[in-house]
Amino acid sequence: MNRLESYETLISQKKNINEIPYQKEFLVNNEEFPKPFVLAGGTSSGKTITTAMWIEMFYQNPLNKGKKTLLIPASTTVLRDNMGDTFDIFNPDFNYCVCRSKEELKSSIESDCDVILCLPQKLVGSISELKHFHNFILDEAHQWYFKKVITDIIMKIKPKNQLLLTGTPSKFVAKGKKFDFTFVPVMELFNLKLVSNVGIKVVSSVYNPSQSDYTSKYGNLSEKYKLGESDNTKSLKMVCKEMITKLNSSNKKLSSNPYSVLGEIDKTIIFCHSQKQANQFGKILNTTKGLIGNVLVSHTKVDKSSKAFSDFKSDNTKKVLIAVNRGKLGFSMGELFNVIDFTLTQNIDMLLQMYGRVLRLSKHNTTKEKTYYKVATKDTAEYYVNLMKAMLCLTNMNYYSTYNGKNMGGFIIPNVLNNAVKRKQQTNRTKSKSVKQYVSIEELGIPLDLSFLKNIASHTDKDKFATIAECSLEEVRREFLGLKTPLTIKEVKDAISKCTTLKEFKSNFSAEYSWVRRNDRRDLVKDLVRVIRKPFTEEKVKDAISKCTTLKEFKSNFSAEYSWVLYNNREDLVKDLIRVLSKPFTEEEIKDAITKCSTIEEFRNDYLRYYGWIKKQKRYDLIQHFDLGTRFQPKSKLTKEEVIDIISKCSTLRELTEQHSNAYYWCRRYKRMDLYKDLPTLVSRTTRTEEEVIDIISKCSTLKEFKTKYNTTYQWCLYHKKQNLYNDLLQRRGIKE
Repeated sequence: MNRLESYETLISQKKNINEIPYQKEFLVNNEEFPKPFVLAGGTSSGKTITTAMWIEMFYQNPLNKGKKTLLIPASTTVLRDNMGDTFDIFNPDFNYCVCRSKEELKSSIESDCDVILCLPQKLVGSISELKHFHNFILDEAHQWYFKKVITDIIMKIKPKNQLLLTGTPSKFVAKGKKFDFTFVPVMELFNLKLVSNVGIKVVSSVYNPSQSDYTSKYGNLSEKYKLGESDNTKSLKMVCKEMITKLNSSNKKLSSNPYSVLGEIDKTIIFCHSQKQANQFGKILNTTKGLIGNVLVSHTKVDKSSKAFSDFKSDNTKKVLIAVNRGKLGFSMGELFNVIDFTLTQNIDMLLQMYGRVLRLSKHNTTKEKTYYKVATKDTAEYYVNLMKAMLCLTNMNYYSTYNGKNMGGFIIPNVLNNAVKRKQQTNRTKSKSVKQYVSIEELGIPLDLSFLKNIASHTDKDKFATIAECSLEEVRREFLGLKTPLTIKEVKDAISKCTTLKEFKSNFSAEYSWVRRNDRRDLVKDLVRVIRKPFTEEKVKDAISKCTTLKEFKSNFSAEYSWVLYNNREDLVKDLIRVLSKPFTEEEIKDAITKCSTIEEFRNDYLRYYGWIKKQKRYDLIQHFDLGTRFQPKSKLTKEEVIDIISKCSTLRELTEQHSNAYYWCRRYKRMDLYKDLPTLVSRTTRTEEEVIDIISKCSTLKEFKTKYNTTYQWCLYHKKQNLYNDLLQRRGIKE
């Protein structure tokens, strides 16, 4: 049975599978993976069920019986349970074990389980016990694949096939040649009506971090940045008021207590920046009428087993779940209708992951709108609207398959210019220096969702989309954050249009060329002629050689041709050139030079080349014959017996290190420090008699004076254990040590 027949049989047998177009192509064409294979798909693309189908088809082949598969469902129990639940629904023919402890992992390795599901943290202390696994599958691979623990696991199990699942493949795109890909963007799923058309609302807050408080230009807010309790309260109230406005509610109770709106709407997850913020929100909402006891908080300090997530899914009375890091990746819940993002992140990958939590279709309320509320910092709401547009760009194949984590500044953001609004702006100018080139989509009453991008592309609503303007995300960022005005795409394109070659563009428009490289927009210059230097021919090289008499001259005057000769291994072309070599020394010349010198320093300074030759050739006998000192005598290798004999003649370790350093370093080199361990470490360089010491002590009135002025004598007393000499004398004078 070939793979196509196997796939069709599987689809007919599993009645609970909704066939997705990309699945067939992926499963039929990929039985083995020559390189690690990245299955990059948005939320609801069916990555987990596709993985189960691939494993099922793998074990349908009789040749694969007995081959094991290690499946790591990212790092949280929520994701592990999600994958386990999917496998239970799929009801596969292969055996699989879900390991929740290291003991279960050990028993699973020895059992006949075909597939072992285990979190990476459970594997950390058990990597040495792992055996060969034919298949390695990693979910949320962007988060774990490049970490040391996964690298160690792969090196240990040596899998033939690696299947990597992710919704944000930018890290893998950046290393593209090392991986094979299948991309399934959200827009493709939207066209198939497999995901919801989630609305995006950007809400201002009172938070006011600076750009230096972010980990990078388009990064997360630093964990060190502390959000104040007062700011948290005000910002949560602002979001709730926006939700009331969206509901078009005239309920007086909601107006008096905005927090209660969360009890009136469908289930909501609030993603927080910190555990402290999450705890404060939980305290506020759990004391709000209509929400008391129906608000759950989940983070490592209050919910170690992530029980709050399962309670939130199963209990319809639980209205709000507040989380920090959990749930952003892979959490599956079709009946989730609202996400409120308080993370203040500008990380486009993280935004896409949180946005994906509300993309799944609801089974019970298919027509009800879902909303993603993005909380913006103070006075930057319009910038965050454009940031969310950039995130929506990732739902298209062109951006999704080329975004590498660094080129988002060059994303082309569609902005709408309405002529009527534009004229109104121009006639009602204020004192500001400039007028906005485009209007916000809220002014035109256009919802920010997946349909927005489709309408922009097709200009379906000609009244609202009278003019389409393009600008990069970097331009928007600099405009709204008050940074230096950057080049626009139009300016760059104008500069390119004035050039015929890439070299001309690079020379005459260096700033525009840097912009193209920085924003990874090389596609703009693909039509420019690339002037490539004409390669050398053998005749041209021979012509250059004919103009030279020595190899040194050829190398200096024709360096490019000389490099060609070396690169092509054509040294035969220069064999007739004269090689000017330094004249070799004779022994007589060196002896003659030595006779002219009285000291080794004079010889070294005046005849440095001869001096270097003697050292290189180890001809120390020439120097010894002329009695120029013993410094050039070759060092003889000490034997163990000689070292022991030298040590026996020393009374202290200092004497050994200073007078017999060769013996000391012999002990260190061969790690035989035990030979000198009995030598005293204190050395008294001055030999004194007891009478001399007593005479010196008698001159001192205090012990401090004795230690300071006659420290050598004081050390002599310590070394010879004669402390009684100065103790007795000083005590007679009433001085204590």
